Amino acid sequence: MNIIMTFAERLNLFLIQLGLDQQLLSMGITPLDLTHGFASLLSGLIFGILAKRYFRVLFWIGLFSATIIFFLEYKSIVNINWTALNIFLGLSETATFDSLLTMFLEWLKQNVLVSVISTIGFLLGLKS
Repeated sequence: MNIIMTFAERLNLFLIQLGLDQQLLSMGITPLDLTHGFASLLSGLIFGILAKRYFRVLFWIGLFSATIIFFLEYKSIVNINWTALNIFLGLSETATFDSLLTMFLEWLKQNVLVSVISTIGFLLGLKS
């Protein structure tokens, strides 16, 4: 056996030792799904803790930056090509709020496990 194993492989061996591997596979849950779930929980927890501690600072920095950028664009000092920015972000040229909301909801439907576990981790981070 290789000395260096991935987290999913170690988790699979642990589940086999506990006898839970067949039960989880019968429910359609693989060790890779559990690994993604753990990573989502951990990232949500970290983001929740950071959001709790630094929300005010990040909010005011974001608001101040957005105000300055929109003011500079309004005065025609800076010209932002919104179409190119949408393409850079992977959105269509004519992306509206409705299409972005629809795209986000479709992503949530496809990634229910990750989104629910990330939300739980975020809420736990906010509570800590």
